[in-house]
Amino acid sequence: MRLAATLLCFIAWMPISGTAIATGNTDENKALRDVFGVVKGTSESIDSEGVVWVHMDVTTRQGEIVPVRVAPLAVMQSQDVRFEDGDRVRLRLFVGDSPVDASRVRNLDSGRTLRLRRLHGQPIWDRSTLGPSSRPQAHRGKRGGPKG
Repeated sequence: MRLAATLLCFIAWMPISGTAIATGNTDENKALRDVFGVVKGTSESIDSEGVVWVHMDVTTRQGEIVPVRVAPLAVMQSQDVRFEDGDRVRLRLFVGDSPVDASRVRNLDSGRTLRLRRLHGQPIWDRSTLGPSSRPQAHRGKRGGPKG
C-alpha cells in the first residue's frame, strides 16, 4: 500500500512540461501549457486603471521558476480562492504571453479551482466592473437574436 501511495504521489507531481494545446485561434495564436509546481511567493501590482492584480511565482519539479499573473484581486476574492507559499498547484497557462497569464489554477492542497479565462485568453470577468473598490461581476453572454 505504501508503494502505491508513493507511486501515486510521484505521478501526481510529474510535470507536463512541453505539453501544449493549440487553441486554433488564428487571430491570437495562443497555446496552453499545463504546469505542476509549488507556490514560492505572491505579490500584488496596480495597473493604470487602479485594478489590483495578484501575481505568483511557481517552482516546477525541474526547478524552473514560472512567474504568473493570476487575476485581479477582486476576482479571486469573489471566488473565495487564495494561494500561499508552499501550496501545490496545477496551472493552465497561455504560452508566449508576457507576463504569463493563467487560464485556470487549481490548489491541489485545498481542492479549489480558480477559473479565469476562456480558451482563447478572454477573461471570464467583465473588466468594466473592476476598479480599486469594486467587486467583479461574471461576464455572461446575452440571449436573443439580432436587433431589428
